[in-house]
Amino acid sequence: MEQKIVTGAHLVLGNPNAPNPFASSGLFQSTTDVWTPYKMSFEGFAGSGKTLTMILVLLGLWFEEQKKKIVCLQDTEKSAKFIVPFLRHYGLIEGKNLFVTPSRSLIDFRKILDLCNSEHGIFMTDTATHLHEQMLKEFSEEKGRPVIYPGDAMVLKPEWKKQFTTPFVDAQNCHLFFTGRAAWEYTMEFNEEKGRKEFNATGVKMRGDNELAYEPDVVVLMERLQDISKKGVVTYRRASILKDRSRLIDGQQFTFHPQNPGRGKLWDFEPVWEVFRPVWKFLAAGNPVEQKQIPEPTPMGPLFSHGNAEGYWERRRQVDVLLEEIEGVYQQWIPGSGGMEKQLKSIIFNLQFNTRSKSALAERSPRELKAGLDCIEYLSRYVAKNYELLEKMHDKGDYENVTSFLTEEKNRFDRGETAAPPPKDGSAPNGLAEATAPSPVDEDQIPEFGSAAEKAPATDLAAKAAEAMEKVKTDPVQAMTDLFAAATNAEEIEQIEEGFAPVLANLDHETKEQIDALAEERRAEISVVLVEANARKPSGKKKARAANNGRKVRGESSVVA
Repeated sequence: MEQKIVTGAHLVLGNPNAPNPFASSGLFQSTTDVWTPYKMSFEGFAGSGKTLTMILVLLGLWFEEQKKKIVCLQDTEKSAKFIVPFLRHYGLIEGKNLFVTPSRSLIDFRKILDLCNSEHGIFMTDTATHLHEQMLKEFSEEKGRPVIYPGDAMVLKPEWKKQFTTPFVDAQNCHLFFTGRAAWEYTMEFNEEKGRKEFNATGVKMRGDNELAYEPDVVVLMERLQDISKKGVVTYRRASILKDRSRLIDGQQFTFHPQNPGRGKLWDFEPVWEVFRPVWKFLAAGNPVEQKQIPEPTPMGPLFSHGNAEGYWERRRQVDVLLEEIEGVYQQWIPGSGGMEKQLKSIIFNLQFNTRSKSALAERSPRELKAGLDCIEYLSRYVAKNYELLEKMHDKGDYENVTSFLTEEKNRFDRGETAAPPPKDGSAPNGLAEATAPSPVDEDQIPEFGSAAEKAPATDLAAKAAEAMEKVKTDPVQAMTDLFAAATNAEEIEQIEEGFAPVLANLDHETKEQIDALAEERRAEISVVLVEANARKPSGKKKARAANNGRKVRGESSVVA
């Protein structure tokens, strides 16, 4: 194949006069015109100097920007009684250019942040750990129980991102500082001397949300150090730069010694500010133009449109319900967990849904699932009725004929050939005519599985019911006795009770109890017939399986809708 070589000037680089498709696309934003805020966090244990260091950095920044910014402090540590007098000496007056709130609410944090971002202020939070703890507390009080991980994290994590993380990252017109209490990180290690595993402290992290350190541009770990000499104990602080996106001070350590300026003199913030000034210059000083409005992200369209995800999980719920229904049908009509029972269940499931995967049903419509359940119940009842024949096929290894036998009946069900004819007159109560309809099964080809009562000629129960409807007005006990005697299985008895319920409801309590006893007596007679019929089955494994199935279907095996 001949290779074609493309030559000539590049569309953009080769021709400086050609329009630049990237510049005119509207998808990109120039970073040279962006004013970048200073975002820092200070973490450490008690007395490590995190709050004081944050205040000194604030003063350096405030003076560097000509003392024009409004400063806000969310004081969850109740440290304002020390901070406010300290800042007053430098010109930050509460109620004028300094505003303080003791709130620990995430909602208040979000509101103050939005205000500072719109008015180009400086926002400090001391400490963010309390904001996270307050969120957990309110959640626990609302639920009336402790927070349980990892389940509750599915609710708490998105809420924290919504109220803290996302607003903090998106804020482009205000400086942001917060402190956080430190906690030890533990790692399991093997102690060779003791011959066992132990948890050992191997690092320090900020307490609260485990992703707090991701948001700031500069993360500072504050430590309290002590030197013991002949003059006594000298305490000072060390700042370790855990993270610096500008890479100017990343990984470095700085020590800050206490000052004693004396009466009437101010604390010198310059030693601390000199450490962090290079990062401020890198971020803000060279880019005086404030951040333009960030365009709204392009929506992902139908991927997350209403109904797709929710519809999928709703279908999954419907599938779960369907599978439970199918399992209940199997337990009723094909009980047991032997090889034959498993094979029959698998064949029926595959015949209806054309798959053996239960997960694949999530793509089916609710109507298809409902129709599948009806068919599976019909075929399961059909298996119970013809269990003896299917058992013979299985024992001979004639598995193909088992499948063909059920496939043929499935096709008849799909064609509607198994439906019972409507009653010839409307005199019978609801359901009785359908229950006594002739079975569509060819009695010459398919041996019956069940009692001798099933093999007797079908009684015209609908006609008996019409007669009983007239007689029940004068002699209800005798009328119901004759009608129950005509029933050949438990399902027919149940339908008789339902059909005559409105009529029997007007009888006295003693008569209704007598009729209920007649129904139970007839059920017992049918059960005895079933047990005796199953007892005449071949002994051994086949006898046990058939008897179990017969007891399970309780006479309903003769009714194949």
